[in-house]
Amino acid sequence: MVPLAILRCKAEERLYLAAKTTPEGLGDEWTIARNKNKWKSRQLVLVITTGQGADEIGYVGLADRGKWTGTHQGDLVVTGLSRLVGPIGFKDITAAVPTFAKKYLEDEGVVTPRARDVILTAAFALRPGLSEVVDKLLKQQPPISVPGPVGRLAAQFRDACGLSMMMAGLSRDPLNDWAPPQNLERQEGSFVHSLPEGRAQERDLHEHDASMLEGWFGIGMNRLAWRRYAKGEQRLLIANVDGKREEIALGVDLIYYHEDRKCFTLVQYKPLEHKNDDWVYYPSDDGHIAGQLDRMRAVDAKCLQSMGPEDDYRLSVAPSWIKLCRTQEVIPRTDELIKGMYLTREYFEQLKNNPATPCRGERGAVKFAYSTVPRYLDNTTFSQLVSDGWIGSSGTGTDLIAEQVQACREGKREPIVAFASGQTPKAQKVRERMRG
Repeated sequence: MVPLAILRCKAEERLYLAAKTTPEGLGDEWTIARNKNKWKSRQLVLVITTGQGADEIGYVGLADRGKWTGTHQGDLVVTGLSRLVGPIGFKDITAAVPTFAKKYLEDEGVVTPRARDVILTAAFALRPGLSEVVDKLLKQQPPISVPGPVGRLAAQFRDACGLSMMMAGLSRDPLNDWAPPQNLERQEGSFVHSLPEGRAQERDLHEHDASMLEGWFGIGMNRLAWRRYAKGEQRLLIANVDGKREEIALGVDLIYYHEDRKCFTLVQYKPLEHKNDDWVYYPSDDGHIAGQLDRMRAVDAKCLQSMGPEDDYRLSVAPSWIKLCRTQEVIPRTDELIKGMYLTREYFEQLKNNPATPCRGERGAVKFAYSTVPRYLDNTTFSQLVSDGWIGSSGTGTDLIAEQVQACREGKREPIVAFASGQTPKAQKVRERMRG
């Protein structure tokens, strides 16, 4: 559901709109400055102007966040504006909504989902033709086509970036503005460039962070691509090797590390192919899986050995996971992740090697599918367990990051390093409660 926001025009903005006398003129992109904290990545906006000495809702459109130019200020890009046939008087709309919703009309920015529903219901009742205009504005845009091996790899990469944002407790809003690779024939440059930049203060990399990245990847910053996102105490740095590849990578490995928790998590992506109304993966068709499982088994053993009695408790300290994700050749214009199944390395091997496995197909081959895997974690459950510190290694140093980046590249896979720090709001509340 696209959020609803209220946009209150300043004097010069009212003059700008008044000068747009044609629908074509109103449809032009309009960029204004606003406080970043009050806006989402994309929202439906009711624009309040002043007519005949009183406030009124005179326009409806869409607004997207642009680049942030300072700590609080940034661009808000308004598109698709339509002038209401008969503005809605401010007194009329406030009289038609419950008391709790009135405060949102008096301010500007995104309103709550509950307020959204009652405000739009009241507006449609006052101006019945408005609902059709809003329906056209909210008509879902077609997904971005990314066919072929490079496109499928880009989709996995985008998913891993969104997953790291979820695990760090940050919004996946940047995925709404994901830009497809320009060349789908060859893997040129880093898919990190497809992510929008963060706010102004997040576009400069500290010397300490640059030094860490160079150490983990074993190359200079001029050969790396990165993005940094932040909210409150939380920080997330996403990095990847830049430059042309001689061949397309076999798949994506997400190497996630949370500095505060000393927690390491490795997620290796494997494709599920659509067959006979199900999504399936056959290990026997994957000539690389045996070596990759050996590598993950060694990582799990190392993390278990390094764990001390004073380290944080985990439901599972084994950091290696496999995400069996649906192969897709389109990228949605939303923050949606690819649906799939998360399995620990140990559980994956049990299902693969057990003679009595439920994953054995009719012809004897082991088949991982929704119809055969008894249990798995989905995107929401997995990311929440990592975010809350229930799974992933404990007491692990950052030296493991460099080892896995190197191993990933040697295995012809695409490594993404996601380095998180700071506490989520939920963790902060727990910490404050424990302090009394």
